[in-house]
Amino acid sequence: MAQNLGARQARENKGVIWIVNRVAMAAKFERVIVLDDGRLAEQGTFEELDKDGTALRGLLETA
Repeated sequence: MAQNLGARQARENKGVIWIVNRVAMAAKFERVIVLDDGRLAEQGTFEELDKDGTALRGLLETA
């Protein structure tokens, strides 16, 4: 827990990029960027991107 608090304080007023290998973890983040073959496929909140026909939905269905 103390380690988590330290990580939160270190991120304060900074941008942080997290790369996740579990697509469902993306729901925890403020903004999601989906790359397809190294190119930007879409970006937005998890709720915005969790719809039929989106790249994120495709990843969720194949995971």
